[in-house]
Amino acid sequence: YTVSLTIVGDCGTEFITRMVTISGITPPTADFASESQVCVGDMVTFTDGSSGIGITSYDWDFGQDASPATANTAGPHTVVYSSGGTKTVNLDVTNAEGGNSKINIVTVDSLPQANYNYALNGGFQTFGFDNQSIAGVTYSWAFGDGDFSTDENPIHTFLNNGSYDVVLIVENSCGKDTLKQTIDISNVSIFGSLDGLEVSVFPNPSNGNFTLQFSTMKNN
Repeated sequence: YTVSLTIVGDCGTEFITRMVTISGITPPTADFASESQVCVGDMVTFTDGSSGIGITSYDWDFGQDASPATANTAGPHTVVYSSGGTKTVNLDVTNAEGGNSKINIVTVDSLPQANYNYALNGGFQTFGFDNQSIAGVTYSWAFGDGDFSTDENPIHTFLNNGSYDVVLIVENSCGKDTLKQTIDISNVSIFGSLDGLEVSVFPNPSNGNFTLQFSTMKNN
């Protein structure tokens, strides 16, 4: 750099010029901080911690399903993720001497979603429950007859006929979700005979799966 000094006095003007050399400027070092684990829909704040002289540009990429997806200032920046998973966040910084990058990982946990199917399991009053929930950690079942379970895929026997509201509550660190379905229980509803055999068909109504039971008829 050329540095000039002008001195003006009663006796005249004096000019002094000197060359100044600046050395030791290096490329910057990119760095930033944020929460490392959040839930879908939470606000995540990214704070720049880069070091170096004369940083001229910032290039942020916040990863999949981030809003906003990118930024080009130092920040801090607030981001929301619309899906769960592992998000790769990248920051590039540059100055006159070069550039540098930093990558961090943010884990985004999904909200739980309760879902299940059920079918007869070994008898006309015994049902197996197939848990189809998403992102669950703990499970709480209420079968509507006073019995409960914390199994992921329980088997339950209803002792009496009737309609039962079966409730599944699914929880994780981000919250909980609930699903209720009604099961109608009927022991034996159709009778008949065939060549000395008593034929029973159950349950009725049926979800498409039913049982045929044959037994020897008793003579009066």
